[in-house]
Amino acid sequence: MKNTLPSLKNKKFKLVHLDCDFYQSYKIRLEFLYDRALPGGYMVFDEYKRDKCTYLGAQRAIDEFLKYKPEKIQCFEETKRQRFFIKKL
Repeated sequence: MKNTLPSLKNKKFKLVHLDCDFYQSYKIRLEFLYDRALPGGYMVFDEYKRDKCTYLGAQRAIDEFLKYKPEKIQCFEETKRQRFFIKKL
């Protein structure tokens, strides 16, 4: 993470799939990637509404980060396992 994120500082993204597992990992990546996500792009969260004992703080980190953002968590309907995302405004 220390080497990867800085190498992406000048990039913009239409799709970001976050599979971070833990609170701090989500916080760091959300803070870095949110402003680099293009309007109309998607941010998908792998551990949202998953086993809270295994993925310590993942959902809490996402909820805290998005609390004052205009985007709201949505769910892909046509998947076997629920997948949650935001569409960047």
